[in-house]
Order: sequence, then C-alpha cells, then structure tokens
Amino acid sequence: MIESQSPSGCRRCGRPERNHFTWYTATGKHVYEPPTQTQIKARMLSRRASRRAENAAVEANSAVAARLRAAADLLASEDRPPSMSH
Repeated sequence: MIESQSPSGCRRCGRPERNHFTWYTATGKHVYEPPTQTQIKARMLSRRASRRAENAAVEANSAVAARLRAAADLLASEDRPPSMSH
C-alpha cells in the first residue's frame, strides 16, 4: 500500500505529532505545528482515493484469478479420459 500522511500530521512535514520531535526539512529545523483544516481535508481525501484504488486493484486481481482457475479446470477436464459408466 502507498503510505500517505496522517491527516493530523505536522503542517510542515506531515509527520505525526507523537513521533515528530524536531526535524530538519527544506523549511529548516522545526517543532510540530498542527495542520490547517484544508491540509486535513486534502490528506483525508488522498487516503480515501488510495484505499479505493487499492480495493479496485484487489477486486480486479480476484476476478483474474477466478478466470484463471476456471480456465485451468476446463483444461484439466479436457485432459481427463471420459468416464466409463456401467
């Protein structure tokens, strides 16, 4: 899964408050700053989009796997000699 920022992560770097400490970034050394409401909403929408994309990929893979199993079963049944009934 693609890792996304926590909605409540730092305004500057996105790291969670509990693991933030002090970091050097392009904006310099800083302490945790709460995100803006706009950042929180954007991060939540990003996480939702990532989850939906991941779920769609899993569903597509499941459908492909089911088709492959069906094809393998069909091929296996064609390879079997006809059963003899008494």
